[in-house]
Amino acid sequence: MPKRNPNASKVVTFDYDKNQFDIRINRGDHAASIDNKIRTALSIDADAILTYHLMSAAGPRITANYNELKRGRLIFVKRDYDTHAAANKINLINEIVRMWKLPSPDQIFPASLAPRYEPSSVQKATAADGAWIKPPSLWANRLVKATWKLAKITIGSHDAAVQLLAVEANERQSGRIESQFSTVTEVTHTDISRAIEKRTKLLAEEGYGNAVFAGGLGEALEGVEGEIEREKEAKEVSGAVLQLSL
Repeated sequence: MPKRNPNASKVVTFDYDKNQFDIRINRGDHAASIDNKIRTALSIDADAILTYHLMSAAGPRITANYNELKRGRLIFVKRDYDTHAAANKINLINEIVRMWKLPSPDQIFPASLAPRYEPSSVQKATAADGAWIKPPSLWANRLVKATWKLAKITIGSHDAAVQLLAVEANERQSGRIESQFSTVTEVTHTDISRAIEKRTKLLAEEGYGNAVFAGGLGEALEGVEGEIEREKEAKEVSGAVLQLSL
């Protein structure tokens, strides 16, 4: 089998908004580096959500990976920043940041749990891949929605939420629960769902909402935020009164 030249490069043609652009990419480029080259060439800002497709903008989706971007094959670039789904994703990410009181979306997950660029369009990155971290704007919609649900029931407790997720990821990676992603380091949708289930059960046991039993998780999520905020306000008032009495 012939050895691959690590210094190889190729020119790939991209179609964006009915205009075509030739961009040179190198075999050593990470997906994030290729994505940045495309954005620069097409004058697209870093916050925009881009997806790459074969045959048309509605065709099969691929990743910005050297092996998937073929010379002589037209790659269609689709900007989803202004679509309803993309706008909703951005709103949810901003809500997560607000509820967890984070300085930026990049702080939602630590590096050990953060979603990574996939080595191909059909698999998640493993520790062996050394893949780059994805910006939150490129996370899967259902992962963002699940994270938002977790943030709703861990308001102001980002560290606690991360600990919950770390426990679930460890369970999956150790093989204690069956999963096709046992070698994947990043947090998965199932990890978050399991963390939500356990957190919701704990809140119910602590008296944070009979809605967990009466109407399920959906109703519980609606009421938990107010309950936690009211408790925090009560503690702040109590603390202020104590200081005045001293």
